[in-house]
Amino acid sequence: YGTPKASEGEYRAIVKDAIYEMNQQGNYGVNDYVQLMFGILITNGERIEEVEIRKKYWKSASEKGAYRSELSGLLGRDTINGFNLGELLGKECIVSIKHIDGESGKFAAIEKAKSVDVAAAIEKAIPIERKSSAQEIVI
Repeated sequence: YGTPKASEGEYRAIVKDAIYEMNQQGNYGVNDYVQLMFGILITNGERIEEVEIRKKYWKSASEKGAYRSELSGLLGRDTINGFNLGELLGKECIVSIKHIDGESGKFAAIEKAKSVDVAAAIEKAIPIERKSSAQEIVI
């Protein structure tokens, strides 16, 4: 902590890791959560650096909760009936960073993660790197 890893604002990011933890003590009792690690691309002068920031999504059936609204947005479908953590890996998104005052000073926290609308990103000139994943299909 001490100095935030990123300034407040919106950044391009990719989901680099996803873990599921069961029976964890939270602010509202014992519950499960999904923790995502985002690789966030930050421009530093002429260089682009990647910073890693994690966010926990406490399991909830509420449509307004981040577990359902943000994870469903990233997956492109409702998470109410479950999903495979592997589906989240490599997802491109936009994250909103806010600074939070903690015991050890300020730190950067992900306020919200939302799916990248490719057409809108092109209009706003947000560069999105695409890797070819062509596969040979045998019929």
